[in-house]
Amino acid sequence: RILRPDLSLKQICVAEPGGEAKALVKNLQSPNSVAVGDGQVYWGDFGTRKIHKLSTSGGSNEVIAPYGKNSTSLVVDTARGKLYWTNFGTNAIYRANLDGRDMQPLITDLESPSALALASKAGKLYWLERPRGKLRRASVEGSQVEDVLSNLPDPWALAVLDVGEAQVVPIEKYSWTDEGEVLKVYISESSNPAAVAAAGSAGCLLSVDFQPRGFTLTVRSDGPQFQLRILGLLQEVLPE
Repeated sequence: RILRPDLSLKQICVAEPGGEAKALVKNLQSPNSVAVGDGQVYWGDFGTRKIHKLSTSGGSNEVIAPYGKNSTSLVVDTARGKLYWTNFGTNAIYRANLDGRDMQPLITDLESPSALALASKAGKLYWLERPRGKLRRASVEGSQVEDVLSNLPDPWALAVLDVGEAQVVPIEKYSWTDEGEVLKVYISESSNPAAVAAAGSAGCLLSVDFQPRGFTLTVRSDGPQFQLRILGLLQEVLPE
């Protein structure tokens, strides 16, 4: 089933694929996020400034946690028994137990975090920061905050294919030339066909992490990640 909040109708709507939407919960104030997990429907309402939940088998809904008038997105992590949501007013991502207890700011000092998604198997949270035009991520414990994509034109929504951490395949056969101020690295297609194919695929992301006297090149695609590490150079390598 597909669930969505409807601000204009002030309700949570539910529909089967290809079917007509019906009201699951009516007479709300300003619902703007919904998530399902562990036999419960959770939604955020910036009118009541609360997170509510209702059993998928019916009954009455109950308030479980504060939500805030500037919260915009809510996800359920049934594997860890947690709720996560964003608040662009406090510039933070919050976490609480599924019963609403132990609420706390998990990731702070953000810039207007909005859409939020969970990769449960990988243990990662992804979110958008629209003013910065960035897609960012962190562990579900709030550590390892990093940029995934930058310079996005007005990003609005996101979804994550939860397949766990990608396999990392080392690129071991390569050649390089030192042309004075320029270091060139060549990856042979015959020796690394999968890595070269991934680098040319749609949606591929190439990143380079520069270290003192070395660097790591990573090719990210829908399949495995391919990684080339060159360390122990005589001089420091700087990006152009």
